[in-house]
Formats: sequence, structure tokens, C-alpha cells
Amino acid sequence: MIGRSLSEVLDVKLFENRRICIDEVLPQNVDFFVVEMSDILKACIFAFNESSEHYKKIAVRYGWNVSVKSVYECSYVDSGILDDVWCALNVHECNASGWIDVYRSNTCKVTDWYKYDIVVRVEPLSSGVSTEIDGRVVVFDREREYMKVKYKVLGNKVVYYIE
Repeated sequence: MIGRSLSEVLDVKLFENRRICIDEVLPQNVDFFVVEMSDILKACIFAFNESSEHYKKIAVRYGWNVSVKSVYECSYVDSGILDDVWCALNVHECNASGWIDVYRSNTCKVTDWYKYDIVVRVEPLSSGVSTEIDGRVVVFDREREYMKVKYKVLGNKVVYYIE
């Protein structure tokens, strides 16, 4: 298997003029994916669960360029990526949404998928734990599956393997 970058395996046109949901299925952590999507799509992240420094450290580590704001540093402003929908609503009492909404820690239900045009599900391997692969990213809508890739987070890069 040849490892590729997300920009090589992802069809960016798929996300144009569509609302997107990123569904984090435990025990996965989508920090790397949110930051990489921000870099590829040039979308600002507004974080309800972390400081902006958290995302900036990830971006520097992998060589990505991101713009981040956090509820801990300023009031909510419209942004391309809203991270985390559950925290925004239940902790900060802010009923907000972005172009891309991130649901953390299994808080996204199947009924939530109907609010979006595209769902990006970051999930563990069905076979269990592996030293070779960390998880899987599945991109789909109500009618079809667009992409299914496995990924591995390494020290200085994230690689994706087409299934």
C-alpha cells in the first residue's frame, strides 16, 4: 500500500456548496483531520472545546497553515469549521453551525446526518487495533459512498491508504 496525503485522495469539489458533518467515532480523535481539512479547504476553525494554540501546534507539527479562533479567547464568530457542535450547544449555549460541523466523542447520531449533504465519518477499524493503521475515513451522503480510506498518524505526517 502506498501512503498518500489527504489532498491526494480527497476530491475537494465534493465539498463545494455543501454542508458537511465530521463524525468522530470513539476511540478515534479527529484533531489531525480537522486541521488538515482546514488547511486544504482554507476554512477557519472556531473551537468550542480547545484553545486555538492546540490546533496551531498540530498545524506546525505537520506543516499545515490554519486560521483558528476559540471560544476561550473571543466571542463566537461565523467560521468555516465549527468544532465541537455538542460543546457549543450544551456547554456554551450557542446554537451555531458552520460549513463543516464537527461532532466529537460519538455525539453525532444518525438523525443528525440528515441535516448535512455530506458526512465524513472517522471510525476505528472493524477488525480492532493495528500497529499499521489507526482507523478509517468514510465519506458518504444518503445515496452513495464517495470515499473509504484507511489512515495512519505518524510523527511528521498523516498518510492515507485507498481501500
